[in-house]
Amino acid sequence: MKYTIIDGDGRDSFDISTDPTNQFGIITIKKWWGVFGFLRMGDISDLTVLSPPQRLDFESKRSYTLKVEGANTHLDPRFLSRGPFSDVTIVHVSVEDVDEPPDFDSPFYFVEVPEDLEIGTVFKTVFARDPDVANNSIR
Repeated sequence: MKYTIIDGDGRDSFDISTDPTNQFGIITIKKWWGVFGFLRMGDISDLTVLSPPQRLDFESKRSYTLKVEGANTHLDPRFLSRGPFSDVTIVHVSVEDVDEPPDFDSPFYFVEVPEDLEIGTVFKTVFARDPDVANNSIR
């Protein structure tokens, strides 16, 4: 069996290969840091979603659609007239929101303060953004 993503808005984000043992289609993430999470396809109508540990971004894109084709790779010449020997399905991938940590505007801060600074004097402010909430900063 050979699986191919033939269309959909997730073509640049996902890839598919065939598990050599059981002929499942393995859909993997191809953005960010390589291949991490996957979806398993048994026969075309049975999809099991396994929780992927990759970094998709719910806030920027909440779902993807893939048009996947499964095709026989070993055809018996006696049955070629009975083709086609492929089927197509739609795979909807929903990105679930997770609570992400704050993101500081700088990886480090360097501050010099005089030793005689008054107690309670503000000498530096730092800024972190909460990626889960629009226009929300943590100070």
